[in-house]
Amino acid sequence: MRTPWGNSQDEQVILAGVLTAVSTASHGGFFVHKDYRTDVRPSPTLNSTTWFEEDCDWAVAWLDLHDVLSTNKSELRSYYRDNFDQITDQAKGYIETYFPDLPEMNTCYDCGYKSTDKGEFTLINIEKPSSDYPGYEGDLACWSCVGKQ
Repeated sequence: MRTPWGNSQDEQVILAGVLTAVSTASHGGFFVHKDYRTDVRPSPTLNSTTWFEEDCDWAVAWLDLHDVLSTNKSELRSYYRDNFDQITDQAKGYIETYFPDLPEMNTCYDCGYKSTDKGEFTLINIEKPSSDYPGYEGDLACWSCVGKQ
């Protein structure tokens, strides 16, 4: 497989069709498969939703794909399955340390659409104040789903 760091020497499928770890002679990282690229924020180093380098960027892919990885935990490569919670904690620490200004990924509660742009969402089912939306709390809905209601 061709990577941003050269040809891969080793590929370890973390979850088939979702995430693969690759290594080259000099570097490596995570490869996000096509169907999941809209579920991840661009890697801070490469500005890519396909490649996430192994030093820090991998944490973005891991956390953005956390739900699908967690749901399919029994299918994960054994190292990642056995160390899932520790890897998740390490990823959170990397984001806080290296990318504190990384925009949060927002998800429509209805259709699952994801984006870092809060302008693409509105708050519905409003209940009480929250820190993200001062004065209000509820479900985020994309404008397409709001238009269907």
